Amino acid sequence: MAGIQIDQNAGVPDEAILRVADAAAALSWYERLGYTKEWEHRFEPGLPAFVSLARGGQARLFLRAPWGRQARHSRLPPCR
Repeated sequence: MAGIQIDQNAGVPDEAILRVADAAAALSWYERLGYTKEWEHRFEPGLPAFVSLARGGQARLFLRAPWGRQARHSRLPPCR
């Protein structure tokens, strides 16, 4: 529409936390999309990773694998 300015980023978060079944496989997938790994954290050895990814300073994703009771709920299928 003429004369109307629309902010394309209004209300759109530039960060997201995604539950994934396998953080390493998801990391490989997002690297193909231009994201780079910033850091990885594990609360204890053997527990799933919490991974921070960024792309061009404009978008950030946090990948988190659920564990315990959460492991049965809300998983995304593995990336191929």
